[in-house]
Amino acid sequence: MALCANCLRHGKAKKANHKHHFLSQTAVYRDLYSDFIDDPKNTEDWCNDCHLSKSLKKLTELEFCQIMKIKPRGKTLLSKIQQGKIEPFWAGG
Repeated sequence: MALCANCLRHGKAKKANHKHHFLSQTAVYRDLYSDFIDDPKNTEDWCNDCHLSKSLKKLTELEFCQIMKIKPRGKTLLSKIQQGKIEPFWAGG
């Protein structure tokens, strides 16, 4: 039985029944990052109460790519890379 990682950080022990994705699993992100969206670095086990909270920790696409050490795939970030506004941080960058 997995325990809620968010509750544990606050000194509580509650059974987890959800997977929280730090980068939201929208259709766009699921399509762009299908090979990374369910990675353990992007998910945590959370209980229902924490997962329904309005103050969820979320990542931006850039933060997600930096954590995964991958080149961004979204149009906006690719444009910023081409303009030299984002320095390479990914493998082979």
